[in-house]
Amino acid sequence: MDVEIDPRLSEFRNAEIFAPPSKSYTHRAISVAALSNGLCSIKTHSFQRTPMPPSGHARHWERRLKDAGKTWR
Repeated sequence: MDVEIDPRLSEFRNAEIFAPPSKSYTHRAISVAALSNGLCSIKTHSFQRTPMPPSGHARHWERRLKDAGKTWR
């Protein structure tokens, strides 16, 4: 799972989140949480940028969000 949030932003207002093209419940839940926190868009792209095994996707999202200074649970 590949999530990129600009770490220079102190708030996530008007930021963009990049998410894999998936229909899983976890991906949708994180996307909804991101949008409700003020993100203006969610974009999808290929897993080729950051290859991960399927079992690590949700953990990877959480880690990347923590790295950016916020996390959704």
